[in-house]
Formats: sequence, C-alpha cells, structure tokens
Amino acid sequence: MISCGKWRLIREVSCDHTSKVYFAESMETLEKRMVKTINNQYIDRLEEEDKHKIAIMTGLDHPNLIKTYDYEFEADIEDSSIRNEPHCLLVSETITVTKLFEIISFTGPFSEKISRYYFHQILDAIIYLSDQGINQLDLRADNLFLDNEYNLKIGDYTQALLRDYNKTIISTDVTQAPECSIYKENDKLSFECVNMFAIGVILFMMVVGKKPFVSSENNYSIYKTLNSIRSEKFWHKHLAEFPEKLQFLSLEIKELITLLLSHDPYERPSLTELTELEWYNESLPTGQEVKEEIYAKIRQLDDINVTIEEEFPDISDAQDIFYRIEYPYRGVYDEDIEEIEERICEAYIPEFKTYTQFFSTSEINTLFEALVVYANMLSSDIYYGKSTYSCTYHRIVEESEPSSLLITVNILSVEDDLHCVQVIKKSGCIFHFAKEYKEITKFFGGHCNQIPPTQPLFKDFG
Repeated sequence: MISCGKWRLIREVSCDHTSKVYFAESMETLEKRMVKTINNQYIDRLEEEDKHKIAIMTGLDHPNLIKTYDYEFEADIEDSSIRNEPHCLLVSETITVTKLFEIISFTGPFSEKISRYYFHQILDAIIYLSDQGINQLDLRADNLFLDNEYNLKIGDYTQALLRDYNKTIISTDVTQAPECSIYKENDKLSFECVNMFAIGVILFMMVVGKKPFVSSENNYSIYKTLNSIRSEKFWHKHLAEFPEKLQFLSLEIKELITLLLSHDPYERPSLTELTELEWYNESLPTGQEVKEEIYAKIRQLDDINVTIEEEFPDISDAQDIFYRIEYPYRGVYDEDIEEIEERICEAYIPEFKTYTQFFSTSEINTLFEALVVYANMLSSDIYYGKSTYSCTYHRIVEESEPSSLLITVNILSVEDDLHCVQVIKKSGCIFHFAKEYKEITKFFGGHCNQIPPTQPLFKDFG
C-alpha cells in the first residue's frame, strides 16, 4: 500500500505530468479524503508568494468549491515500486467522482434552463475567488463535479494564482483562451478575460453536448468562422447533428457564447457585465426541476452498465497473450514455475463513487482474461498490476482531433461471487472517454450482468 504523510493512498484517480490524485484514508482517524500529490521539482520552481496561495486555499469556503483542508510541502511517498522523494500534498473533501461532463458525454446536453443553473454556480465561485484575490485559471470540464445534492463544485486549485498580470500557468485544454497560446514572458494577461473564454467553452458544451473546436488558435477553420461575419456558419455546423436543438437554442445564448469566445479578449464581457445580461437573469429552475433532469440522465446510464442479454466475449487467446507479456517476470500461466505470485482482488470501496463501473457475477479470472484480450486489441502500451487485477493502457483516438486516452481498469471484490469492473480516465478527452467506456461494456457483454448492490450514486427524490 502506498502512503504519503499520514495518508494511505488507496486508489489513483487521475494524473498528469506534475501530479496525481488519490482516494485516500487517514492512518490516524480513518477518515476518507481526496489527496493530490505534486512532484516537488514542480513546487520548487514556485516563488514564495505562489506557495503562500496554497496555504490560502485552506481558508476558502464556498458551496461551489471543493474544500481544501490541509497541505504539506515535504511529504514523503512510501512505495517500494518507485523512487521515494518529497512531494507537496493537498488534502480536499471527498465527493462523488462523477463529473458534470461525464453525464453530458454519455447522455447528451442539458436544457438551457439547467445550464443556466450551473452557469450561475460557476460564476458565483469565480466571483468569490476574485474577491479573495485568487483567479481560477484551470476551468475545464475535468474540474467540474456534482455532489450528492446535484450542486456543482469546482476542483483543482493548484493552477490558481494570486492576481498578478505578469504570471500565468498555461493550460492545454480546449478552454484555453487564444491569447494564452501566444503568451510571452513579459506579456500581460487579463485573468478575467481568460476565465470568460473558459466559461464560454463550458457553456457551449453544456447546451450542445460536444466541444466547440479542437483549439482556439485562429488557424483552426471552425474557430475562425466564429470570429467573423460568418459566425452563424459556426452554429449551423455544430447543430447539424442536433437539428431539434437548432430550433430551440435561443438567440440570446448563441450571442452570449459568441461574445465569450471572442478572439479579442477585451470584446468578452466582464464579470459585472455578464451578470447584467438578459439571458443570465432569466428564471432559474427549482431544485426539483434540476433533480428531475439529472436523475433522468443518471437512469440512462443504467442501460450502459447492465447488458445481461449480450453475448460473452471470446477470451480463448487470453492466456497466450498474457504469457507473452508477463512471462519474463511472472510466469503466471506457466505450470513449470513452482512459485507463482498470486494476484489479490482489491476491495470495492462504496465511498469511491463513479458511474463508469459495472458489476458482474462472473469469476475473477474470467473477467481479468477478458480485460487482457480487450486491452491487447487496442494498445501495445499496457501495464498490468503486479499484484492486483488491474490494467492501465494508452489508447490513441483517431478522429477529427487525434488524441490519447490513459485509462485504468480495476476489477474489485464487492462480496462473495460479486465483482466490480471500475474504469477510470487518468487523462484525455472526456467525450472520447465516454465512447471508450461504451466500447468496454459492449465488449464485456454478458459479464455486465448485475445491478449495483449499493445505494445509487445520487439520492432518490420524491
């Protein structure tokens, strides 16, 4: 088991080139939290005032921000499989792992009214951060979560800086404003303008259900049409896939998004101007209306996670595939090897909630062999857990915007004769991940044969 400071790191949730996020448990109190570990090589490059802003995070308290409880700059990671070195550690509240855009990527866009509800919550959080002298520069789909009360929460404050126009951290996400891609060391960026662009992209994805463009660099033809007298072509191109949406998407929201995505940062509305716009001030849905729309979408996910009538995959090649991959250090299927290291089926943790998982009464080895065959079909860059029934693989997605997905699949023990196959996106496009998860459940077919035995991810309502 990996540990960092006083925390036992139970399961890795996500990662990038500088950090990892874990579902963790306190070795002192057994409380569950999310823990982010950041390589100290990255932290060492920060100036003292930037380190100070990490301390400030523990004092932030807003209903639409994930609460940061504690931090440590010199926490040692203890893991026999890696080189132990100090990390910065951030401890935050544990909420559902389901992200706002996981729901959208699987079930389609929200109505304008529901989108306005979450748009208000995002803006409320940005205004609060601004009032504290902090500007959130990493607003993107992967950082927006839903709690058990259907409220939006923004996570990952490690990209937030104190208000200083001469410094920034550049994101590579589609929410990155065009001025960031041509930023030079002595340039000045308006954080407010950068944030306005990001929430314009987020609002577009909420009401259309897809990304507006691959990149905001002006040489991309789709983005160029938006910033010209032909902006209506931009909308027709996207909404051709949803002709019914073209009819019902209001002129006001299209004009708002067009303004927010302006190439010239100073043509975008300010926070104050945004809160005075007519669309922003239209009526909000009641709590009951929000619950009904979100709950209906959650129910659609059940159809993906239970495919009991589907055929079982052919796994006849699994042992040969796995033997070729793991024989050099394991010899798992070699009967001549006297000492065979047995895998341990890790326990399913109800508190670690996600909707990209399905349950099965199939035997653990059968499920693992199916996973071996599936991963081998898609990737040559595969890592199998040495002592667990898990697999991490890279998949290159060849579409209009080629990208890479890093995915971990864990097979976990729920109770006797019941297992959970949990699929976690470590990195990559959330919309591509939705397609990948559907392919996984389709491949596993009849193994997706059990309704979740635990309480639903979101609360029922009456």
